[in-house]
Amino acid sequence: MGDVCHIQRLPTELYIEVFCFIAQDMKRKLAGRHVRVAPWQLGHVCHTWRTIAHGYPQLWSCITIDYSTQAVICPVASPIRLPGRVDIEYPLTWLQTQLTLSGDVPLVVRFRLDHAKLEDSHHLIALFDLCVVHSRRWEHLTIAVENSLGFSIFHGIARVRGLLDRLQSLHIIGHSEWEPELNNVFSNTPCLRNAALPSPRIAISWQQLTRLEIHANVEELLGIASCVRENLEELVYGNTSNVFTHSHPVATLPRLRQLSLTLHDDVLQYLLAPCLEALALDAYVNHVAGFVYRSGCNVQSLSFACLCPPIEMIDVSAIFRSVGGLRSLRISIRIEDTEDEDAEIDDEDHYDQQVEILVVKPPTSKDLCPNLVLLQIDSLVYEYAKPMGASLCNMLESRWGSPHSTLKTVRIPDLYHSPSVWERLTVLKSQGLDIEDLDNLAPDSDSDSDEDWIYSHE
Repeated sequence: MGDVCHIQRLPTELYIEVFCFIAQDMKRKLAGRHVRVAPWQLGHVCHTWRTIAHGYPQLWSCITIDYSTQAVICPVASPIRLPGRVDIEYPLTWLQTQLTLSGDVPLVVRFRLDHAKLEDSHHLIALFDLCVVHSRRWEHLTIAVENSLGFSIFHGIARVRGLLDRLQSLHIIGHSEWEPELNNVFSNTPCLRNAALPSPRIAISWQQLTRLEIHANVEELLGIASCVRENLEELVYGNTSNVFTHSHPVATLPRLRQLSLTLHDDVLQYLLAPCLEALALDAYVNHVAGFVYRSGCNVQSLSFACLCPPIEMIDVSAIFRSVGGLRSLRISIRIEDTEDEDAEIDDEDHYDQQVEILVVKPPTSKDLCPNLVLLQIDSLVYEYAKPMGASLCNMLESRWGSPHSTLKTVRIPDLYHSPSVWERLTVLKSQGLDIEDLDNLAPDSDSDSDEDWIYSHE
């Protein structure tokens, strides 16, 4: 009892700090299966904890309504048991309680309705409408809809137009075709800085954004670029089409520091980013070197993918020469969907070359990445590409043994860890190279030889 008394004497500030750590580490969902986690459970320990938790509104500022699983959630007010369905309490009163306890602090609101059912719609509309009443407190808003039901539920969002004074982050996930009358809901958001949109037809205050994630065709993106150029620092772009109806001038993004592209990189022909530091690409890297040279930027972090089977041969050396100040490199090797199930790699050594080009052979060859600190190689290829373990070890040993090496950390998948490869990697780690999770990726004890290991991975 004496220990309990001492705990009760802890200052309120310390309780609050601990409560915040707990709340951040656990999902705060308004579903019956989650109501027993923080911050709700904190009020069930004792009167002191309940008083402190209820008196700190920041604990209650995250509202998450999640239908991203197949679970069915029914309101307590009408506990109807439907054949073949699982009833999970999801009472409107919990949301009302949480909104009350959150006081006047900014809110994080997440609605994920990927698997919402028609019979749940009336209750979901009531939940969403209750959140809409507090729209002036929305600071971060996420809406995920995948079907027409989601649109009917969110139809009431039209009422928040002009009432989003605090909104800083907006993420809309799902269909790109919102109803026309909803496209202008977020046009008046003076604090908006971060937006993720499925379509450029959703009107927002583009010029004030510092981060943008968007799916659009090249023409649409270049039109947006002229609006966001003054403040944009991070761009994540999903290319929906490369069809051009007319030529475009080059768009300069003077503050852009991070750029991520999916699918084609053709848009790089029309962009300049003199302050770019991090570049990530998926699949196509035709225009990287030219873009970097024209921009005059100092790219320090590069991530790109090699497809298997290769759609085209990649001149990786040209890319590396354009990013001489590179400090972080990630190469992903993955299978490309193809209609030809019997497709084979034309050049079996194509993927080995992506690694071997980083081998340091002084004084006969120049190190293309002399400042490289972090190297990560991801591979999802088992069917097509032969294991690159030997080439990987040759490259790492050459860089680690170089007197000018800056390499400190390596991340690789267990695909390369045949017994002989794992032994060589272990030696490098014992010499000081940080090879993450190597101890957890040792070959099976039954694999006495590389032949056994390769057979077990076929």
